Amino acid sequence: MYKVYIEDNVVVFSVRPVGDPSFVTFRPAAGEPLSVTKLLQKVQNSKRLAVVSDDIEQVFADFRASQRFIEAGGGVTADPQGNLLLIFRNGRWDLPKGKLEPGERIEDCAVREVGDTSIIYWGQIYVVLLDDYRMVKYLRRHPDDSKVVLRSANPAYDDIDVPKSAIRGLFFVSKIVKVVDAG
Repeated sequence: MYKVYIEDNVVVFSVRPVGDPSFVTFRPAAGEPLSVTKLLQKVQNSKRLAVVSDDIEQVFADFRASQRFIEAGGGVTADPQGNLLLIFRNGRWDLPKGKLEPGERIEDCAVREVGDTSIIYWGQIYVVLLDDYRMVKYLRRHPDDSKVVLRSANPAYDDIDVPKSAIRGLFFVSKIVKVVDAG
C-alpha cells in the first residue's frame, strides 16, 4: 500500500479496498493514466481516495513516473513542555523539513532540517557552536532578524549579539545536571 498526500487530500494505492467508509474507491482501467488532476476529480468532497488494482505496483509506478517527486527529510520536534514545532509555509502549517541534498542520507537530511537554526525556541538554553568556540547560553530575539542575542545565566556577563549565519550548530539543552564532588 502507498499513501500520497495532494494538498489536503489523501490517496491510498492498494490491492484491496480500504476498510474505511470515508474513502471513495476508484478502480482504474488497465493502462489508464493517472494524473493528479484526475485523482482530485475522483476524490471531490471526501478528501480520501483509494485507488484499487490487482496490479497496484504497476499502477503506482505509472503514477509516480508522471509526477515530479522531491525527496525530503524532516521530523517531529517538541519543546520541553511537549508543544509540537510547526512551520507556516506556503499558506499552511507543516512539519519542519527540507530537500535531500545530492549524496545525503535521508536520516542526515532530517537531522539537518529539524536542527535548522531558523527554528529556535526563544528563551531556552542551547549549546551554541560558532567557528572558534562553543558556549551554553539562553537564546533571545534580536531586533535585527538576521541576529540572535546570547545571554548568560550569570548577570555579570554581557549579552552577545551574533549573526545567525555565524552559528554552525544549535543543540537544545533539555536538562542541566549539577555534579557535586562527594569526596
